[in-house]
Amino acid sequence: MHRTATILAAAGLSACGVGEPAGTLYVTSIEVTNAPSDKIFAEDLEVEVYIMERASTANTFDRAIACAGTRTGLDNVVRDDVTYNTDAYFIDIQDDVPDGEQIDRTKVRLDWLRGRDLYVVVVEDDDEACPRSPTYDDEQSTRISGNRDDLLGKSGAFDPARLEERPVSMAFGDVVRLELDIVRAEFD
Repeated sequence: MHRTATILAAAGLSACGVGEPAGTLYVTSIEVTNAPSDKIFAEDLEVEVYIMERASTANTFDRAIACAGTRTGLDNVVRDDVTYNTDAYFIDIQDDVPDGEQIDRTKVRLDWLRGRDLYVVVVEDDDEACPRSPTYDDEQSTRISGNRDDLLGKSGAFDPARLEERPVSMAFGDVVRLELDIVRAEFD
């Protein structure tokens, strides 16, 4: 049994990824503010978190490579100005899968993110849901057509190596708190 899971359970807290391979990436806490006006009273937020990779050349766009959303554990995040503790895992983005076709998604692991130029984007989903790329009004928008997601925040550079030692907390834009963590190796 994971020592971390045992300690958290004793404290009445959740343990992200119990039983998952070491290095699996999770959103463990999130709070957003200034939700779009049509969502404030409806308890109707659909928050999604994306790991974005910066474009390697000036002629290409940044691209979403992983996401966590309502299908992966953020379904309880329905209001702004509330801190939610979650066990939402990230899955890989596969925009080339035909609409309506379901495939098994790969849970994202830390070793898959190493060595990439990354940042984090949080949106309120108004377009296609994760595992599709977000669409928001920004010079680096990943798509041109369709509805737009409401951009809640875009972080600075995100170095996934920081997760090797401890959870990473960040705040940016209208994202008051975002904590990412990985499943730790089991203790003997």
